[in-house]
Amino acid sequence: MTMAGAWMGPRRWLPAAVALLTVCMAADTPAAEETGEVIQGFTVPDYDRDGNLKSELLGERAAMLPSGLVRIENLEIRFYSEGKVTMRVTAPECIYDREHKEARSEGPVRIALENMIVTGKGFRWSQDNQRLEIFSSTKVVLKGVRGEIAERGKR
Repeated sequence: MTMAGAWMGPRRWLPAAVALLTVCMAADTPAAEETGEVIQGFTVPDYDRDGNLKSELLGERAAMLPSGLVRIENLEIRFYSEGKVTMRVTAPECIYDREHKEARSEGPVRIALENMIVTGKGFRWSQDNQRLEIFSSTKVVLKGVRGEIAERGKR
């Protein structure tokens, strides 16, 4: 078989043709010109050295930006401990830097734990050190602690 024959075999050219067709079809939409590749409904897990799930970055839609950053719509970050979700971070939109493994946003953010809700405006999350910072307008609501506070006050 010649080199041209090997390249033209259906197993070789079909994936390339589908990819080229997808790119050409996407180029017809204005959003694709601005952002590049778009992914619908995705999950990016992060595991510790022992293979335990530490966190997951989920989104309804991700658009690859020409800068290499990713714009994520309807972000959710789930944090795990012993296989159970311990905290959820949600935001309508953020920018994810794949190289530095950081998500940032200037918009609203909500953090939900079992007994606490934290809201604010703007955040930065580092996947490597599992650190989340809220920039401003932070509000903390504690759930189910009213009785505990009253008991401690009686002592």
